[in-house]
Amino acid sequence: MPYVEDEVNEENARQFHNLYEKYAPEFSYETRKDTKEFDPKSPNGQLMIKVCNEIISQAEKRGEERGKREELKDLLVCFGQLELKTEDEDIQKGWRARKAVDMHAIRQRLKDMGGRE
Repeated sequence: MPYVEDEVNEENARQFHNLYEKYAPEFSYETRKDTKEFDPKSPNGQLMIKVCNEIISQAEKRGEERGKREELKDLLVCFGQLELKTEDEDIQKGWRARKAVDMHAIRQRLKDMGGRE
C-alpha cells in the first residue's frame, strides 16, 4: 500500500498508538516489539491512520445528525408542535423570546423565497 501523507489523521493515529502502548500493560496485553514505535509509513501506521480517520468521520456524521435532530426539535417547539418540558421559568422565558425571533425570521425567509407568510 502506498504511503498517504495526512498530517491531521497521522497525529490522531500517533496519539491513539501512544495511548494504546501506554495502557496495554494495564490489561495484561503485550504489544508487538516491531510496532512499539509509531511509523506512519508502515502498514501498521497506515492502518491506524485509516481507522482513526474512519472513526472521526463517523463521529462527525453522528454530530451532524444530532444537530439536525436538535434543529428539528427547536422548530417543533417554536411552532407549538412539541411541548417544551421544563419547570425553569428562565428557560421558558428564553424560549418564548426565541420563538418570537424565530417566527419573524421564518416568515421573512418565506417571504424572501416568494412564499406566503
